Amino acid sequence: MKSLNAISVERQNGIFADINTMSTHLRLPYGDDMRYSLTPLDGTGITNIVFCGMGGSALAANLAKNWLYSRLQVPLEVVRGSVLPGYVNEHSLVIISSYSGDTTEALAAYEQANKNNVQMIVLTNGGQLMSRARAENRTMLSLPSCDQPRFAIFAGLRALTCALQNMGLISEIDAARELEDAADFIDEQKMLLSPDIEHNNQAKLLAEAMVSKQIVIYATPLVSSAAYIWKISLNEDAKQLAWYNTYSELDHNELEGWQFPKEKEVAILQLSSQFETPEMQKRVAVTTKLLNQHSITVQNVALAGKTSLQELLFAVILAGFSAGYLALLNDIDPIKVKEISKLKAELGK
Repeated sequence: MKSLNAISVERQNGIFADINTMSTHLRLPYGDDMRYSLTPLDGTGITNIVFCGMGGSALAANLAKNWLYSRLQVPLEVVRGSVLPGYVNEHSLVIISSYSGDTTEALAAYEQANKNNVQMIVLTNGGQLMSRARAENRTMLSLPSCDQPRFAIFAGLRALTCALQNMGLISEIDAARELEDAADFIDEQKMLLSPDIEHNNQAKLLAEAMVSKQIVIYATPLVSSAAYIWKISLNEDAKQLAWYNTYSELDHNELEGWQFPKEKEVAILQLSSQFETPEMQKRVAVTTKLLNQHSITVQNVALAGKTSLQELLFAVILAGFSAGYLALLNDIDPIKVKEISKLKAELGK
C-alpha cells in the first residue's frame, strides 16, 4: 500500500484547499445578496418548511435538522426530487437549493412552488435559479464559490439557520454565535488533521484502515447527518463504495445481515455522540459486541467537541480529510466526478 508519508506535503495540501476554508463559511454574513431582510413578520402563518435540494445542495438542511430538531417551531421536510408534497400551500416556506443553479430537479421544484403561491427562499451560487430569483424578486441567499457543492455545506447551514431564526421559526438560539464558536473550534481541530501532522493524525489513520474495503458508516442520532456526509465524501472523493445507517433502525434489520457471507472485506466506522442518552450508548455497546462475535471489527471514531454542534461539524471535517487522504492512497483526483458528469451528459441528450 502506498504510504501517505511518501506523498509530498504540497500535493496533500493542494486537495484540502476547499476543506480548509469551510470553517470561515460559518462566519460569513448570510445576507449579502438577499433581496429582503427577513423578520418575524415573514414567519407569521408559516406552518411547515420544505427544503428542496439534490446531492451536496441538500446537506445543509440535513445538518440543520439534526442540530435544531428540538427547537424547530414547525415541521421541516427535506425533499430530494422535483415534486413538492401535496400539503404545500400559501402557509408553507419552500427553500429551493441548487449550488449550480441549474439542477433539473431544483428548477422543476421552483416552478411548482411558484404555482402554489408559497413563500420562497432560494439558496444558490448562480445559474438559472439565481437569474430567475432576481428577476422575480425572490428572497435569495448566495453561496460562496467552491470546487464542489459539498464544500459549501457550512455556508448553507449558516444561511439557513440564521434565516429561520430571523423568521422566528426556531427557538432559544443565537445561531450566528453558536456557529462562530463552532468555527473557532473547527479551526483548532483541522490543524491536527493537516498533512503536516504525520503521526497520530486521526484522518490519516482512518484512511489507511479503509483502503481496498467496502465501507459502512454507523451513527447515533445526534450525528446521523454527518454519517450521510461521510458516505457522500467517500463515494465522491475517494471513489470508494460506502453506505451508512443509523441507530436504532439498524438494530431492527441490518444486524442480522452481517452473518453472510462469512468472508468480509468491510470496514465499519462507528460515529457515536458523547451527548447521546445512556440508553443509546448501551445500545451501541451491545450492538458492537454482537458484531464482534461474527468476526467483524467495528472502529469507533472519536468525535471531538464541547457541544453537540461542534461535535457534528467536526465529524463533517473529519470526513473530508479522511476521504481526501483515501483518494491519495487510491491515486486518484478527489475533485473530478467523471461518472456523474457522464451521467448528466447522457441524460441531457
